[in-house]
Amino acid sequence: MRPTASRSADGRLRAAIRETCRAYRPDVPICFDLDSGHTDPQPPVPIGGHVELDPTTESVVFGAGRRAAAA
Repeated sequence: MRPTASRSADGRLRAAIRETCRAYRPDVPICFDLDSGHTDPQPPVPIGGHVELDPTTESVVFGAGRRAAAA
């Protein structure tokens, strides 16, 4: 578990990211706490890989962009 100071700093960082993204692209979803890369579980996401974020269902689908582009 992180120390309280780290959680507080984490909250401020998330707020800054949300504010900045809303200012430039309010239509783009933001995803926090996605286990990817050097974590456990470790789903591989290659550079240039396609990922679909669905904020309604709070789901992440890897490879989704290729299917949508091919259809």
